[in-house]
Amino acid sequence: MSVSETDGELPEATSVGFTSVSAGGQCSCEIRTDSTVACWASNTDHRADAPTGTFTTVSAGSGHTCGIRTDNTVACWM
Repeated sequence: MSVSETDGELPEATSVGFTSVSAGGQCSCEIRTDSTVACWASNTDHRADAPTGTFTTVSAGSGHTCGIRTDNTVACWM
């Protein structure tokens, strides 16, 4: 495993495509073609634990990530 994979900088291989991606200081997240969110990070502090549901946008920041759900509500996670 390379240093980047250890640090959680690369996504796990998936057969599901994605429509957008956001890279933050501690994690990166993508919106998949089925509108679910997947995140990757070293995950020692659960930053990659994205909520369930469907999203239209996602933005990863330096300390947290937020997304707009398809029902126009906002969800944020560490």
